[in-house]
Amino acid sequence: METMVNGCRVLVVDDDPIVRRTVATLFARFGYTVVSTEDSLDAAARIGISDYDLVVSDFDMPNANGYQLACRVKQQNGRTKVVIMTGSGLSQAFEYAGCREVDGWLFKPFDLEAMSHVLASLDLPNAFAAGRPPRRSHAA
Repeated sequence: METMVNGCRVLVVDDDPIVRRTVATLFARFGYTVVSTEDSLDAAARIGISDYDLVVSDFDMPNANGYQLACRVKQQNGRTKVVIMTGSGLSQAFEYAGCREVDGWLFKPFDLEAMSHVLASLDLPNAFAAGRPPRRSHAA
């Protein structure tokens, strides 16, 4: 059974260009509509003008951290799910464990299985469950 992700909009936020590009590319290859930005302030502005189903954000960023961005996202649209990526381990997750602004965590480095698990827990379209991108048909 193929999961339909058309219309599921994802905003990827990370100040590290390699991580940002990799995560955005993964979501795009699996059929999600993806926008990415390197800055939490730019992300907050984008949230104010467009609706996203999911925001995937790094925790440690200049200007505002991932938790601060999550608070702004939830103020703008409480239905938007927010997943925080962190390479700092469990300490940040424990510190913010009870926060209703953060819907899920990804611990760097993570794989497709971890992404699939988080999406499943958030009841979002989960194209990662199959473990490989959908085949693209080529027009002749």
